[in-house]
Amino acid sequence: MNTLLDIQHISYTIDQKDLIQDLCFSIHTDEVVSIIGYNWSGKSTLLKLLLGSIHPTSWSIKKSGWVQLWYVPQKLSFVHDLPLTVRDFVKIYNQNIVQGYTPSCSF
Repeated sequence: MNTLLDIQHISYTIDQKDLIQDLCFSIHTDEVVSIIGYNWSGKSTLLKLLLGSIHPTSWSIKKSGWVQLWYVPQKLSFVHDLPLTVRDFVKIYNQNIVQGYTPSCSF
């Protein structure tokens, strides 16, 4: 199994408080990764770090090939008839989608 993304020692500190400290993980080919955890455990912060929305205090990243990351925000500010397909939901935030999909972020 090839390693697509190898994150080493990612840390994020704000106002002298460590929100993420020395986290390491790898993502391999043919893996689908979900991040789950308790409220306020750092899930959204980690994704924002990986997407480049916020900058880590320190980290090392190695990539091999093309990696696509998607992020669904916790709070939505739209009114839409439910149910929604995944494609319809993503179109709300990314108007460039016509056919197939457009990545939110790619490395």
